[in-house]
Amino acid sequence: MRKRPLLLTASVFLIGTGYALWNDKRLVFVFISLLVYVLVPLFQHMRFGQITVRGIVLFTIFFLGMFHMQKEMEFREQYMSKITNGQEVTVWGEITKIEYKNQKYQVYISDGYIHLNNQHTPCNSILVYASKSPFQVGEIHKIQGKIYTFTNARNEGSFDSASYYRSQKIDFYLTMTETTKLGETNQKFISYILMYKEKMIQIYEKCLNETSAGIIKGMVLGDKTTLDNDIKVLFTQSGISHILAISGLHVSVIGRSVYSFLRKRGCSFLMTGILVAILLLLYGILTGNGISTQRAIGMMFIYMFGQFLGRSYDMLNALGTMCLYLLWENPYLLEYSGFWFFVTALFGVGFVGDSFCKEMKGIEQSVFMSLAVTLSTLPVVAYCYYEVPLYSTIINFMIIPLLTPLFIFAILGGFIGIISISVANILFVPCEVLLWFYEMLCKIVQKLPFATIITGQPSLEKIIGYYLVLMGSVFVWKWKREQVESEEEKRKYYIKKQRKRNIILTIICFAIILYSSNKAFEISFLDVGQGDAIYICDGENQHFFIDGGSVDEKQVGTYRILPFLKSNAIKKISYWFVTHTDSDHISGLLEVLESGYEVETIVLPKVMENNKDDENYKRLVLAAEKNNTELLFMKKGDKIQTTELTLECIYPKEDSLGELIKDKNESSLVLMLTKGNIKGLFTGDISKETEQLLLKENIASEADIYKVAHHGSKYSNSEEFLQVIRPKIAVISCGENNSYGHPSMEAIEHIKEAGAEIYYTMKQGQITIIEEQEKYIVEPFISRK
Repeated sequence: MRKRPLLLTASVFLIGTGYALWNDKRLVFVFISLLVYVLVPLFQHMRFGQITVRGIVLFTIFFLGMFHMQKEMEFREQYMSKITNGQEVTVWGEITKIEYKNQKYQVYISDGYIHLNNQHTPCNSILVYASKSPFQVGEIHKIQGKIYTFTNARNEGSFDSASYYRSQKIDFYLTMTETTKLGETNQKFISYILMYKEKMIQIYEKCLNETSAGIIKGMVLGDKTTLDNDIKVLFTQSGISHILAISGLHVSVIGRSVYSFLRKRGCSFLMTGILVAILLLLYGILTGNGISTQRAIGMMFIYMFGQFLGRSYDMLNALGTMCLYLLWENPYLLEYSGFWFFVTALFGVGFVGDSFCKEMKGIEQSVFMSLAVTLSTLPVVAYCYYEVPLYSTIINFMIIPLLTPLFIFAILGGFIGIISISVANILFVPCEVLLWFYEMLCKIVQKLPFATIITGQPSLEKIIGYYLVLMGSVFVWKWKREQVESEEEKRKYYIKKQRKRNIILTIICFAIILYSSNKAFEISFLDVGQGDAIYICDGENQHFFIDGGSVDEKQVGTYRILPFLKSNAIKKISYWFVTHTDSDHISGLLEVLESGYEVETIVLPKVMENNKDDENYKRLVLAAEKNNTELLFMKKGDKIQTTELTLECIYPKEDSLGELIKDKNESSLVLMLTKGNIKGLFTGDISKETEQLLLKENIASEADIYKVAHHGSKYSNSEEFLQVIRPKIAVISCGENNSYGHPSMEAIEHIKEAGAEIYYTMKQGQITIIEEQEKYIVEPFISRK
């Protein structure tokens, strides 16, 4: 980095930008460490004054990044502070992109303005949802509609749409009610290019099967609207999701192939550069000009400019240049995973790979280069997906050489298909074969032991430590090599040592990422909308769950429960309690089981055993069998214990329910948790009648933590019952504006009169209770952010 000023400049600018965005003092430590690394070795060769000047320059770049980010944040705050969800507003600006997803048009507007409080305010890009599309790219429209801000994540591990769209410089969206065309820009040629894009999409859909068409459209055109979700999950778990989007590899295939072709035929540097530049710019427009495409095109321009000047091309300096450009245009890119993927991948090729593969040739070089990229991106993969594919190096080694022919056949087939469908069909044959091979390879690998390992989301400290180990090892190797005098001895030194060192470093890096300490005692009530999902950890690596479902959140298991578990490095659940089998208590659990996640035992009320009339119960039993999950049935008095924690069933009895089995709510499993001096009561969906039964049989007793019965229903949570329980903490799990009227004011009043402090998942997101010095602390997720 000392010899790469542009990379160093970009790194310092990035740290300053991140410090302003996240206000994280740990980044100051990173900056100081970088200063020490860069400046201290210079004392042997330079005067103090020269070193001081360099230090001042680096500090200036750091503060420049910080002030630039602060300016962007102030600009955003000017209008975001005035926005109220659902209010009628007017926006206008230039249409830059139109997509059709989920039976709606998504219209993207740049150079936008918003009319708020009788003021016209410039703003970042705008997303408009419309049922019809009277738009064309390049037109300027005035649009009226209701404005909404994007939602933040409400559980650990959940997708944060506000952060994602902010990284794309989009702060809010409109549901359109009316639009007026004001004019158009001089960019109608963009519409002409996009017309060919639509024709290519039609060719792919006509000539390829549905799955292959979805993959090819994503690879060649950046259109993922019809990408099969099972394929996306399969490729992601196998570590090859990068092939599903426009990447630098695709741009390099086009740019360098055309560049070499023209140069070999005697075309001058200048003419070749102009022609390739035009081609890449047109391709960028064709594919939506995403961040990865901009980066790749920019680096290709730097490469050609270097060729024109007769200068050598340095990938890492080129990367630094493009990072500076992209972050200056949009410093919020620091919140975009795609930015970090291409930065770390190119770092792996240019820095780690250079050390891993020096003096290597052929297959060995390819394998270790793929390994270098894997190690460089490993923390980013773990941070974004909470799990890592163990065999991704092997798979990428096998598929990446085939990406070039696949891409060439796909793009040629798309263009030629506009003229001749029969020729396109011939060109698409290798595409179908290669995609079949990719899919089969991934499916085979996924059946291997430890194909995907859950890591949890690593902390910033772990990520910094990881890269210090990785970079430090590479620096030491390079330094030791430089101590050897002759080139022949250096070559022998590397051949003898590097294979062993590469493998050792790989083991160390994976050990750092895979290591996770035992979680402390914790109870987390997840926000799953109108439903229940409760996680419990005993503090000794035993993990429990109570219910897991929702009636208003789609795929709650896939998008809320599993991300929570994986982000916390929870590899399996020992006992998953099902209070009863209504959908708002098991829909997510069914998805968890279908995903193959390890659940050792599902616990149900004893009265549910052999219940042949309940369709949900039968679905649950079938899913458990497929996942090799045991079923256990509890009745009053049964306990599940660890060293420190006890979960006791206090209701129902096995033999005293009679007609109650017809009402699943009344047969809900009621559990009492005991952990030292802490007690928690989990009541499922029981009603006042069952509460009276618990009081009558002297089963109910005081509890510190109370899971409010039936989501706060007025038919539960009776005053008499709560006066006996007298909870200190009460948690209500329900959906905002639900059709059931939960929670009722009557139930809330009864809980308050009992002296409890109430927490709501619908208002505060995930509610986490942790133990600290034999006391408990409540941490609503939204207040933590």
